Amino acid sequence: MRGALKDEMLQYMRIRLYDAGSAAGETPVESDGKRLLLTVASDEGSLAQSAIDDSNSVFVHVLPIKIASRVWEFQYSAPKDAIIGRLDTLWPYWVLTGGLLSSLLLFGVALLPVFLP
Repeated sequence: MRGALKDEMLQYMRIRLYDAGSAAGETPVESDGKRLLLTVASDEGSLAQSAIDDSNSVFVHVLPIKIASRVWEFQYSAPKDAIIGRLDTLWPYWVLTGGLLSSLLLFGVALLPVFLP
């Protein structure tokens, strides 16, 4: 797995592979019944581990895959700070400000002929 992914991606991301059980049973298995097969994280693991321990600051995506007669679940997790930068959090405010300014300018242009003789 380390050879397939970039080192900079592994610096922030943790990948876990679980054996979730037989594919014949269509009912989902709880997390207690899953067996951990593989964990891929950075060598230090300090940033990824500390962020992953705090579940509110982590993006987690679980991808179940049927292989042979088993269901494997790939769990990808990464800290939100590594994915969403400071500028990304400011974009909504920039869009709001631009929308308000353009609306006011259009309103002014539309009403300008009314106030001019």
